Amino acid sequence: MTLTEAPPEASTEATDAPPRPEQRGLAAVLGTGDHKTIGRVWIGSALLFLLVTVVTGALVGFERIDPALADVLGGDALKVLAGYRISSLFLVAIPLFLGIATYITPLQVGAPTIAFPRAAAAAMWTWMLGSGLVLASLALGGGPQGDEPDMVGLWFISWGLVLAGLALATICVLATVIALRTADMTLDRAPLFSWSMLVAGTLWMVTLPVVGASLLLGYLDHRYGQLLFGDPESVYAYLAWVFDQPAAYIVAIPVLGVLAEIAPVVAGREQRHRTAQMAAIAVFGVLAFGTWAQPAISLEYVDSALYIGMAFAIGIPVLALLGGVLDTFRRGRFQATAPLLLAFAAVDLLLLAIIGGALLSIESLDLFGTTWQTAQADLIWISAVTGAIAALYWWAPKIWGRFLSNASGNAVAVLLGLGALLLAVPLAIAGALDQPVATFALEARDGVDVLNGLAATGAVLLVLAALTTGYAVTWALSHRPAADADVADPWGGHTLEWSTPSPPPSDNFDGGVQEVTSATPIFEDPGDQDGDDEESA
Repeated sequence: MTLTEAPPEASTEATDAPPRPEQRGLAAVLGTGDHKTIGRVWIGSALLFLLVTVVTGALVGFERIDPALADVLGGDALKVLAGYRISSLFLVAIPLFLGIATYITPLQVGAPTIAFPRAAAAAMWTWMLGSGLVLASLALGGGPQGDEPDMVGLWFISWGLVLAGLALATICVLATVIALRTADMTLDRAPLFSWSMLVAGTLWMVTLPVVGASLLLGYLDHRYGQLLFGDPESVYAYLAWVFDQPAAYIVAIPVLGVLAEIAPVVAGREQRHRTAQMAAIAVFGVLAFGTWAQPAISLEYVDSALYIGMAFAIGIPVLALLGGVLDTFRRGRFQATAPLLLAFAAVDLLLLAIIGGALLSIESLDLFGTTWQTAQADLIWISAVTGAIAALYWWAPKIWGRFLSNASGNAVAVLLGLGALLLAVPLAIAGALDQPVATFALEARDGVDVLNGLAATGAVLLVLAALTTGYAVTWALSHRPAADADVADPWGGHTLEWSTPSPPPSDNFDGGVQEVTSATPIFEDPGDQDGDDEESA
């Protein structure tokens, strides 16, 4: 017997040892490396922050009507406005898409898990901790022009934690799409939602570090008085660029992927000119790159041909993708399902924001620094959230094993669309009447008070939309029966996530991944009926 040979008794004991019990409940969530659980926690947390965000926006709206009569925020108006902007992008829009992508992209590319699953879990908890501290620091006197130095410092640090969590989660999604695709799935065969997350994630990874660097410089100003940015009281101005065009468009990139993913399935046809659709999403991402456009450093770019050209050109890829989608419906069928209506609403809001941005770039209109700019920023993030909710309604059977109510989805689409219009259009008109962005002491004139009242009403409708979405998810999980496990593909989908049970097993694909020979491996296009009829004639 050699020294490396195990004694028979030891081998028997090892073989007969009982398996470790499977963790359940809170312990399973806290210690999970399962991308499906991580994705669900991302989604649930982002939906809670969505409610906080829209309520905050409603408070800002009522304060804007007439501060003398609606003294809701008092001297904290600027801090609350900053919290609203931060949460809209970094606590809601980007996290919602990251949660959906963390769950769905491994299934779409045929991977058994997400890349770096423990890092994905760490990213989610880091973001959640930072998000809670951001809100707490603002409530306790931190944020821009905060009167509590320790809380101001905590605000810088906690926002940095949020960015770190988002960046790490983005890396995991990018690595999954790039490196974990199943055999024969070339990048041009990747599902369009995964492709849009690849484009969006790339833009997020070149933007989030720049925001983080600005935060670091601001913290050094606050902590050591080096005045790298000048007056520490105005440090927020050096961070506000990320909420305006072109940088703000990066949160809406996945909206295009969601519509491009849903439309062919609903139409029952394969997307023609798919490469052009992928190119349109990529071009939109390129035109959304905006770390160079920082007005607090220099306003000269506002008059540059590059800025103006990008403001107009970014609408072209959106129209191109929309044209391809409409062509698909022309050749197929149209069914007004809630996910499709929400996806169309998201793209329509995005187009409206692009029109507003194009007009904003025209120097002679003098709209820069007015609530026209505020209206456009609101349209962008609401468009992103609407697209994410469309994705939730679409992939609900895969994520939770249950459908979300179609009636509730239609109601959310109406509330989000109408609320966004009521919020943005009056603010845009008020901006054309020279109402500045951060004003809470404006005397009523030229009907601006009425416009601000309409905008506040729109913000209330957004609160109702958030409540309806939360209720739909909660009610579905607690009352509706689970989807039939044998029905892996309740929508008649085209891509790999619909080839596995709903919800998927622990390793995603129990029987192995289906061979990928095209961009729609589980769908067979019936052909162009019109074309077939013409040939027969």
